[in-house]
Amino acid sequence: MDKKHFLLFTILIYTFFASATNDNATLGTQQNALAGNDLFVSNVWAAHNNVSLLGNVTDFQGGVFYQNRFMLKQLGLKAFALTLPVKNASFGLSYNTFGYSLFQENQLKIAYGMKLSEKVTAGVGLSWLNNQINTEYAQKYNFILPEMAVTFKVTDHLTVATTVFNPMMQKIKSSRYDERIPTIFKLGANYKFSDKVILHTQIDKDLDFDASVKAGVEYIISEKINLNIGVATSPTIAAFGVGYNLNNWMLNFGASVHQQLGVSPSVGIIYRKK
Repeated sequence: MDKKHFLLFTILIYTFFASATNDNATLGTQQNALAGNDLFVSNVWAAHNNVSLLGNVTDFQGGVFYQNRFMLKQLGLKAFALTLPVKNASFGLSYNTFGYSLFQENQLKIAYGMKLSEKVTAGVGLSWLNNQINTEYAQKYNFILPEMAVTFKVTDHLTVATTVFNPMMQKIKSSRYDERIPTIFKLGANYKFSDKVILHTQIDKDLDFDASVKAGVEYIISEKINLNIGVATSPTIAAFGVGYNLNNWMLNFGASVHQQLGVSPSVGIIYRKK
């Protein structure tokens, strides 16, 4: 193993044992262009980010997403997702994989969201997490984790939402220490100033780390083009992106900038059968 790979592997192992496992990372280029504000974007990535939004999904959708974290090919996050609408509800499926040959995290999620009323949607999800350390000291971890989400439309302009991932605070049984899989709470508010300007805000709280405060603005230039910008704390991130609608297709491009580690570009494609 050369020095570059050894250093990268060391960082990944440290990250793994510091946070126990996959952090249910935000998926979707638009969501990342909003600095991780993922509670109110009602596209196919709701199947992963906020399963209660599936109650508002009325079209079959499929999407693929790739993020190159900090411009290192070994830190690529790849994902796909599908939604299948039924009466007043939708099923969702998502899969993402992160890492490279020496260290890899995989997550498969099935979800269901439904509309309880004109103002309230709710959803549940179940994730299979798999972590692999592929060295002479090879280890594999597998977990099954639940999550819950609720979205409430307060007024025509204001919507609030909350999600909780791994509410059972599941412990890693093979660990000698009291290591647990991250339990992550999210609470957010979305305000629609007009048909063209939407403000996204949320707070993410991992029980083991400081809360991350996020804010983003979505600007809809036309039916075909929208712009997104956002900022976040803990860690400090600035992000931006653009989306382009072409009939049943949406193309998204974006990037986020970490204060110390640099740029993470991303690209996504969504197909929607109306």
